[in-house]
Amino acid sequence: MRRVACLVGLLMVAGTGSEAVAEPRALLDAPRAGDVAVAGGEVLVAAGTARGGARLMAVPAVGGPARLVLEVPARGRGWTSVLRLASSAQLTALLVAFLDANGTFRDWRVYAGPPAGPLALVQRMRRAGQRRVWTPLDVDVHGDRLLVHELRQPGFAFRLVARAPDGTAPPVPQGRFGATTAIAGDQLAYLSRSLIRIVDWRTGQLSGSIEVGRHSGEIEDRHIDMTDGARVVAAIDGRLLTGAPGVPVQQLPGSGGVAGLSSPRFAGERVAALAPARLRAKRPVVIDPVEGTLRRVGPPSTELTGISANDTTVAWLANGCVLAADTAPVAVPAAQTLDATPPGPCPRAEVDLGEESNRVRGRVLRVP
Repeated sequence: MRRVACLVGLLMVAGTGSEAVAEPRALLDAPRAGDVAVAGGEVLVAAGTARGGARLMAVPAVGGPARLVLEVPARGRGWTSVLRLASSAQLTALLVAFLDANGTFRDWRVYAGPPAGPLALVQRMRRAGQRRVWTPLDVDVHGDRLLVHELRQPGFAFRLVARAPDGTAPPVPQGRFGATTAIAGDQLAYLSRSLIRIVDWRTGQLSGSIEVGRHSGEIEDRHIDMTDGARVVAAIDGRLLTGAPGVPVQQLPGSGGVAGLSSPRFAGERVAALAPARLRAKRPVVIDPVEGTLRRVGPPSTELTGISANDTTVAWLANGCVLAADTAPVAVPAAQTLDATPPGPCPRAEVDLGEESNRVRGRVLRVP
């Protein structure tokens, strides 16, 4: 059963900076979806299939029929897969990590190619006993650049491998603390203690750093993004910080009224992110640092597991539904509310059964 929270008029994000909103669109019902990405005028969604297989689909960002981009064959009875997806208008990358029937990772594959397809297998690693091997953890894409974040076990070390059409440079080591990394052009960005390090992946040399100050050390997955000019946005302790080499770090204008923001993604000059809502839910927002505004763009969900954006579209994955909205504000019809899933192929409501202690009163069991 899908976990959810009642969506009709119950969940409201606090502290939005503007009444302008963008009308969301329900694009695809994908209960096994694991990740989502925006590629030009399409939204890509990676979903698991039976026996550990995977499928990459593309659907127009304005709505319409989906098309198949890649089908990864099933592995066997009881197998499952974990998916990581990233894309630009030029390049799409999909990481598929296979788990056997015992829940042990056995095989890792990275596929890459144009969003229209076909995607080719560019990296594969199989578990081989106690041999020290590098296995892919995540992927990032910017333009025609591909970044693969890798982990070596035993030994527990991290490194970054960047690929471009003109070749692949030697890996950039991260040591034993491998925070999520972003790529843009010839630069990599990742958090290291109180600094965001900017590294030239072709030379491995430090290009610059951004001081973010003391923080709790609790960093969420995909907490950082980078765009042209090595401009960085990062979620640090629920705040969105932005800066570039030689440019002092500051809180992203327009985001100061909301605490608990996460998963920032550049959307042209704007930034898409996830904001907290009631009942432990999250909802997508778009922040315009020039106007200093924060706009809600979709309904809240307790199962909001992915967000991606480009200069025109923000897309997210919530409760097995692929949704999208324009990054620019659009008036919502009076009959529609951003607290309800829009009409389309997806479920219109969520139910979340709380796990707190329950008490029977007579013949009634109250469940939060």
